[in-house]
Amino acid sequence: MRDAKIIKREQPFTIKKSVPDGERIVQGIIDCCFIEDDSWVLLDFKTDSVYGKARIKEKAEYYRNQLELYKEALIINTGLFVKETYIYFLAEGTLYRL
Repeated sequence: MRDAKIIKREQPFTIKKSVPDGERIVQGIIDCCFIEDDSWVLLDFKTDSVYGKARIKEKAEYYRNQLELYKEALIINTGLFVKETYIYFLAEGTLYRL
């Protein structure tokens, strides 16, 4: 991230999502994303207190759908691939790759 030429923090997005009864507008804010080797790296910060590798993995999986939505928004809005997605658990100082 230190060498990234483009770093975006608190990046708002709006996308259309197909749902069984039509379409929905989805809005959100991506905590941090940056360009590395012509692709995005997505980073989301969480304040949850989780202890132990099993709990961290479980909590990260809980957030997977949210991060997949952020990933989709980056691809739709920029046309660039998202090569890596991470969650950083602030309380534990743990970085988890999805």
